Amino acid sequence: PAKPDPAGLIKLLTRWQVAPGACLMVGDYLYDLQVGQAAAVATVHYAADRVERWPELTDWVVQDFDELIDVVRP
Repeated sequence: PAKPDPAGLIKLLTRWQVAPGACLMVGDYLYDLQVGQAAAVATVHYAADRVERWPELTDWVVQDFDELIDVVRP
């Protein structure tokens, strides 16, 4: 099923044998963040303009992918 259905992400987690708490869902749109939340995965909103559009679905906001290092290693 298409996003925001979390089935695809859950299938990957199962196949890779990764717990939801051990990964991040990074996305630039509402559906990406909804998928992460529905799969119990922390969400990172990639917002090049730094505007957080969906704060209720977002654990972190990054403007550059290099910032992900700070998210996973605070």
